[in-house]
Formats: sequence, structure tokens, C-alpha cells
Amino acid sequence: MKLVLWIESKGYIVIEECRSADYILFEDKEIFINSQYKWENKLYTLLHECGHYLLNETKDTFLEMYPVYPPAIVDKRVVNSLAYKVSILSLELKAWERGWRLAKRLNLIIDQKNYHKGMVEALWTYVLDVTKGTQ
Repeated sequence: MKLVLWIESKGYIVIEECRSADYILFEDKEIFINSQYKWENKLYTLLHECGHYLLNETKDTFLEMYPVYPPAIVDKRVVNSLAYKVSILSLELKAWERGWRLAKRLNLIIDQKNYHKGMVEALWTYVLDVTKGTQ
């Protein structure tokens, strides 16, 4: 797959694991994807994680607009702050946007409707998470 070759050219490996959460480990240069997804969902999830890679390469630019860079935060007080919550929502949305642009740049065939559906479903989980207990 062209996308896997692209991220491997950056020194990363893609690991598919059964029932794995989807995430990127910058320090280990690993991307984990749930192997139980259908092929199309794996592609969109990997695009999103590649979007995180691209954002991490320009995190100083992110910090010009947002108060914190979520992957760098370990302090629980910061994780519970509104600044963190707004930043995480923005980071996740931007990762989906960067993934979309990467797909276009690599000339990947993407079903826009399905990509948007996956993006909305994933982002909604973050909205629910950051708004817990804020009512």
C-alpha cells in the first residue's frame, strides 16, 4: 500500500493488532491499527495517524495557535484543563484534515463520504470525552 510505504519512508512501522487502540508512538516510531477493521477503515485510520505524524513535525506551528500540545502533556492538572481539552479537539480534527490532504497528495482513492463518516464518529468520541462532567 502506497500509504504504508510513505510512512515507512519516515522511519515508522505500522503494526496491526487485534482489538488494538489506534495510536502513534512518536518515540518508538510505531503506528498501531486495529486489525479487525475492514480494509477501508484501516486506510482512513492510518491516514489519520499519519496526520498526527505530520502535525508532530510542525508542533511549534500548532503551539502558535493553541495553548498546549497534547502529546507532550503528562501533568494530570493540565490534562483536566479547558486549554488541554480545546487543544486535543483541535489536534484530532487537524490530524483528520492532514490525513485527507496526504491522501490527495499521494493520489489515493478515497470515498469522501466514508472518510467524513469515520472522522465524525472518531471526533465525537473526543467531544464526549472532553465534556464529561462539564454540565
